[in-house]
Amino acid sequence: MQLEREMLPAVERWLATLGCQVIVCEALHLAGGPCDVIGARFEPRTGRAIPHATVYAVELKLSKIAEVIRQATRNRHVADYSYAAMPAAFCERMLSKSLAGFATSGVGLLAVGDRSVAVIVPAAEERLTGDIPAERVRAYQRTLWRRRTRYGHPATEHEAMR
Repeated sequence: MQLEREMLPAVERWLATLGCQVIVCEALHLAGGPCDVIGARFEPRTGRAIPHATVYAVELKLSKIAEVIRQATRNRHVADYSYAAMPAAFCERMLSKSLAGFATSGVGLLAVGDRSVAVIVPAAEERLTGDIPAERVRAYQRTLWRRRTRYGHPATEHEAMR
């Protein structure tokens, strides 16, 4: 792989297997910078309220381990799970010290092949609560919901059947 965007289709398929709607969001800034891809798995909608979402943030990088760990660590404050996606061939050559850096920071590592994604290091769960004000979490989830529907995804299973 020569370009980060070549990893995108495989990462989108991986997020879809988790039940996520995918938002490619260079324009959606998280915690001070853009994130390459966000997957949001929304709970069923009941009433008018926007349902809670489990959020996966994924940074795409061809190399530069320290930089991708820094970026993905930044995303942990606004995502339940934060991953770095790197080419499988690069991950195979990674030293155990580098792999430990992902685990220590709570960032997961995805090895991306031409058509598949393997979880090399699982991401630590970081719930969207804690020191982030509840209103800010709700505003963020509203933004994800709007982005999701803006890209043609049905808002609920019921609406998908219409």
